[in-house]
Amino acid sequence: MAASTALLGPRTGPQTPPVAERVRSKHSLMVLSHAMEDAFDAARETGPRLALGLFQHRRYFDVEAARWGALAAGGATVVVAFVGPVDDLPAGVHGVSLDPDDPIASQWALLLVDRSMGTTLTAVDRQRLEAGGQSLEAARTFVAAWSFVREDATREARRLLDGLSAGLRPAVRAAALLALARPARSTRALESRFTAALTALVDALDRGYNRRCALGSELTSVRLQSEQDRLTGLHNRHYLDRFLGSASGGSVLTLCALLVDVDHLKTINDSWGHGAGDAALSSVAGVLRRMTRPDDVVVRWGGDEFLVLLPGADPEAGLAVARRIVDAVRAATMPEPWATVPLSVSVGVSPANPASLPLTQLDKALYAVKAAGRDAAQLAI
Repeated sequence: MAASTALLGPRTGPQTPPVAERVRSKHSLMVLSHAMEDAFDAARETGPRLALGLFQHRRYFDVEAARWGALAAGGATVVVAFVGPVDDLPAGVHGVSLDPDDPIASQWALLLVDRSMGTTLTAVDRQRLEAGGQSLEAARTFVAAWSFVREDATREARRLLDGLSAGLRPAVRAAALLALARPARSTRALESRFTAALTALVDALDRGYNRRCALGSELTSVRLQSEQDRLTGLHNRHYLDRFLGSASGGSVLTLCALLVDVDHLKTINDSWGHGAGDAALSSVAGVLRRMTRPDDVVVRWGGDEFLVLLPGADPEAGLAVARRIVDAVRAATMPEPWATVPLSVSVGVSPANPASLPLTQLDKALYAVKAAGRDAAQLAI
C-alpha cells in the first residue's frame, strides 16, 4: 500500500495519495481486508496474480488460512509472512518466518495484484485498545491506510518482497514479480472491481449491524449489569474473563498489569463502619478512572483489590502510572463524614500476557510493598 512516511518509509517519484492514515479498529480492518480478498478471488483474472500478506504471528494466519488457501487454489502466487513456524501451510501458500524484532513483524499488510487490479492495506500495531471494545482482540487498534491504485500496490509489493527475499525461493519471487509487470491494457476493470470491493464491505457491515440489532437492547442491558461492580461502577471479573477470552490462544498485544490494594480497609470498616469502607473503595475507584486512559481496563478484582491493565505499556511505564496512582489516592479526600479518614493504596506491577495474567508475580510484589510499610508501588522481580 502506498502509505505515508510515518508507516512505510520514504518514497521517491510522483505519488498518488492513498486513503489518509487513521486509527482503525481490528474489526473494521478485518471487514475491509475480507472484502478485498473476496473481490480478488471472485474475479479469477487470467495471467499472473499475487497475494501477499503480513500477519504479525502464525496464530493470526491460522484463522485466515482457508481463505489464503483458496487464493492459491485459484491460481495466485501466495506469499505470507509472520512470526512463527511456516510448516503445514495450505497447498500453494509460501511462508516466510519473521524475526520478532524485525520492524516488519509489527505490521499487518494485504497486497493483491494482477494485470488490471491492485489493492493494498497496511496497518501498524499501536499496542492500544479501542475504548469500549467488546473483546481484547476486536478492540486492538492500528494506524492504517489503503489504496485501490495498482501503482501503489505494485510499489508496496516490491518493497515487501525485497524485505522477504531472504526467506523466499527464487522461483516464488520470480512468479511474484511477474504479476507486478506493467499492465498492457486499460485499468477500467479496476473501477468496477473497486466498486465490488466496496459493495462487499457495505454488505458485511450491514450483516453485522443487523445481527447486533437482532440481539436487542434488553440482552445488552442484562449483560452490562452482570459485568459491572455495583458499588464502584467499574467492570467486574466476569467482564474481564469475557474480554480476555478472545486472547485465549495468545495475543501480540503488550500489557502491563497493576494490582491495587486498599490499605487497612478492614480497619476502616471496624473503626468507622462499612459505609466508610464503601466510600474508601468508591474513592479509590474514582482515582483509578482519573489516572488511566479510556482504553485501559480497570476492574474491581476482589474485596479490597482492583486490577488495571495498561495496553502498550512496558514495566517501567506501568510502575510510573502506579506511583502516580499511589500519590493521587494519598491526596484524595473521602466524602463527609469520613473526610479525615486516611486513605492509601499498595500496588504491585508486572508485565502481563492477556492469555495468562501474572497473578502470582503481582501478589508477590504487593506483599513486598505491604511488608515495607504500604502506600507505595513495586515492580515484580
